[in-house]
Amino acid sequence: MKLTQQQLMTFLASHPKGFFTPSGVLIGWSEKGIFTTGTMSWQIPDFLIEEGFFEIEISSEADSAMEFIDGFKLETMRQMENLTADHIWMRYLNGQAEITIMLMPFEFELTFRIYKYKTMIYCPSLHFYDEVYRHLTIAQDFNDYLTDRRDFFLKWYYN
Repeated sequence: MKLTQQQLMTFLASHPKGFFTPSGVLIGWSEKGIFTTGTMSWQIPDFLIEEGFFEIEISSEADSAMEFIDGFKLETMRQMENLTADHIWMRYLNGQAEITIMLMPFEFELTFRIYKYKTMIYCPSLHFYDEVYRHLTIAQDFNDYLTDRRDFFLKWYYN
């Protein structure tokens, strides 16, 4: 039996603070729609991260129950209950999710979103916006982007 909008909304209503899947993905809803949030850790030799790791948050929003069901290609409630960050990752690759990286020690977040043939990068707290005319899709892409802009981030941090 295919997952219906009513089943999904009834399930979400019974979890007003959201539902965590076994893999740690948070699924919830608000007046803006249905959201999913997961985290992934990447090991990267990077000037920003002392331990050589950084954690990314990957999130997706859907305006309606049907958009959520179709976006994740859900057939059953069990599939929804077992969503992982990898499922949200697939939506990122299709321009339907965004990645947020907390840059330490700077304590600000950079958000990445694929749009058509480019990746948009922004940070409202810095009034920062950038575009890269390719898709940033693997850990090394993000590391290269951050390394190329190292001086900007350091200048901002020390001013």
